[in-house]
Amino acid sequence: MFFNASSEGNTDPLDPNDIGAVEIEGEPGLWIGNREKAADKDFLKRNGITHILAVGAMLPVNFPNEFVYESIFCLDTEEQNLLAHLKRCITFMKSALGPTVKQRGILSIKKIGDDGAGVKCGGVFVHCHYGKSRSATVVIAYLMKIHKWKFEKCYEVVRRSRPCICPNESFIRQLRMYEDMGYKIDKKSKMYKQLCKKTMP
Repeated sequence: MFFNASSEGNTDPLDPNDIGAVEIEGEPGLWIGNREKAADKDFLKRNGITHILAVGAMLPVNFPNEFVYESIFCLDTEEQNLLAHLKRCITFMKSALGPTVKQRGILSIKKIGDDGAGVKCGGVFVHCHYGKSRSATVVIAYLMKIHKWKFEKCYEVVRRSRPCICPNESFIRQLRMYEDMGYKIDKKSKMYKQLCKKTMP
């Protein structure tokens, strides 16, 4: 399978044909997109989004009193260890979507309500600058973790919803490593130790 890997560095212009955000097929409440949509309050409210996960550098918190935010400082470079941030990202995404239960092989997600701890659950919008590399990597990893699906399947699920995704080559290698480690970060793993030597958290 061919994977379109490239960098979404800050010098790249926003694609004028990009609609900005999409809900992942078969995953109610899970959205991915770019920084412009993260600043569109009407869009966020209209689609029941309650949580925003920003994965990038210098991404603004636009509406701190109206949404729950989690900000992850992460560069779109070959030297970035994104695996180091996955636990925090996935925990936030799970808290946003609320309790999940598998019935007959189908993931059912609790509708907008309360998670029992006073935090409103509904939908999560995962974004970076252009919604192509960092955010795509995090969403793919989330699907891998939740469903125990292989990287290739999760990549295709996200790509069908947002064809412009292009995780950089290092992130693709890291996602394959994540699969090899059993969908968790094994800090004792030789391959993970090697990654840490070559990258920054």
